[in-house]
Amino acid sequence: MQRRVDEHPMSKQESGFLMLELMVALVVLAIVGLAVTTSAYSGLRFQKQAEIGNFARNIAVSRIETLAGVPTASLSSSYNETNTSVTQVGTNVVFRRSTTVTTNGDGSKSVSVTVSSASALLSSPVVLTSQFAAWELTSG
Repeated sequence: MQRRVDEHPMSKQESGFLMLELMVALVVLAIVGLAVTTSAYSGLRFQKQAEIGNFARNIAVSRIETLAGVPTASLSSSYNETNTSVTQVGTNVVFRRSTTVTTNGDGSKSVSVTVSSASALLSSPVVLTSQFAAWELTSG
C-alpha cells in the first residue's frame, strides 16, 4: 500500500511571507504614487503662477506702451490713474493697475505702473518703470 504524501507547492509559512511582500509592495507603491501626485500638483500650481505673472506684466507693458505714444511734454499727473477691475483674456483673475507719472529734475518723465491682484496666484505686485526723455524732435 502506498502512502499518499500531500504535496503543496508552498507551505503555509511561505504563503504568509508572500502576503507580507505583497503588502509591503502596495505600501511602497502608494508612497510613490503620493509623491508623484504631489509633484504634479506643485508643477501645475507653479505653471499657473507663472501664467498669472505674465498676464500682470503684459497689462503693465501695455499701459507703458500706450503712454509712450503720448508726447513727453504732455505727460503729466493727469495720466495718474488706478483701475481696480482690469482683466486679461484667458484668465478669470481680476487685476488692479495703478499708473503714476512724475516729472524728474531734468525735465524727463518717469512712468511707473503697478499691477497687483487679490489672487494668491500673484504673490507680489508687478512694478514696471520707464523713463521718457525731456527732449522731443520738433519739425522746423
